[in-house]
Amino acid sequence: MIGGPGATTLCASRRLISLLLLIGGMWSGLWHATVTGATVVGLIAAWHGWALLTASRERLASRFAVIIRYYIAAAFFLVVGATLAGFVTAAMFDADAPAWLAEARDRLTVAHALAGVAGWVGLTMGGTLVTLGPTAMRTRMDPRAVSFATSALPLWVAALLVAGTGAVAGSMRVTSVGLLVVVGAAALGVGVPLVRVALAKGPAEYGAWSLMLGAAWILVAGAAASLRAFEAADATGLRSAFLAWMPILGAAGLGQLFVGALTYLMPVVIGGGPSAVRVGVGVLEAGAPHPGGGSQRGRGPRARRRIPGRNLRRTPHHRRVGGPAGHLPRRHCPLGPRRRGPGARQARRLFIPHHARRPPWLT
Repeated sequence: MIGGPGATTLCASRRLISLLLLIGGMWSGLWHATVTGATVVGLIAAWHGWALLTASRERLASRFAVIIRYYIAAAFFLVVGATLAGFVTAAMFDADAPAWLAEARDRLTVAHALAGVAGWVGLTMGGTLVTLGPTAMRTRMDPRAVSFATSALPLWVAALLVAGTGAVAGSMRVTSVGLLVVVGAAALGVGVPLVRVALAKGPAEYGAWSLMLGAAWILVAGAAASLRAFEAADATGLRSAFLAWMPILGAAGLGQLFVGALTYLMPVVIGGGPSAVRVGVGVLEAGAPHPGGGSQRGRGPRARRRIPGRNLRRTPHHRRVGGPAGHLPRRHCPLGPRRRGPGARQARRLFIPHHARRPPWLT
């Protein structure tokens, strides 16, 4: 967070208090508490966006400043979503709410979901994937990635505003067109550079595969939502029709993307040096299906050496006898690769349970 460790701690404490107030108010049906919590969340998001905007003109001004602009736009839509959440809560729990507010509850809910999912979450993840995607694939960004992202951001924001306005007004056709343009902007600004990089050097690890597939499922769910909105008569019909696609958006899309990001980032954040990172990656990917498929046995040493990061020159007896992990490279072994040094020992203590550590006679 901009402003140093003290500002970060203070902001985190405020966010936690406001979220507890918001969730507690929703569970208890106290709409005053819910509106207050949503207001505080919106104010914190506005302050965060302003801090990023200021820093993007000074300390964070660089070739990749477009990523900061994605985060600024995401903060804006979080403010919009928090504002709409206050109206929705009042319509749900306030017995004295105006009739027009109670009637607009479903329309406001759809607009709130658009601002939160396609705006706050979508823009944050889209901006992050511009750089995180190629990094997880351990290759360079596409030369035109920044240009694609820069061109797509205004279109994304404008189309989302149109979709939200259409939802509030009750025009599902306008919402459908706006959402379809949002999906197209996301595919152009984020998806096309990632596909170009993947075609040049495909994903070789579980984290990169999960990121790519999660982003693809999010685009599929967005296109389905656009189709359902075009077919729906009103906001209530859209909410009912899209329920079947929620697992696709949540588990296959957002969930898979978060798992992929954490699989790549956790060993790096924990640190300990290159050896420790290799140990962490090996443990986290021990149960992942390998893109090569099948076994590497019988392909010859030259074919094996072409696979990056593998060292099969010394294969111990417990790896040659077969078994479910007998064909895996050493860095995918559940017991961890044979690395020495303080960094590797630290990573084993952090990542590998005591009962799964390598026995002394195998070290």
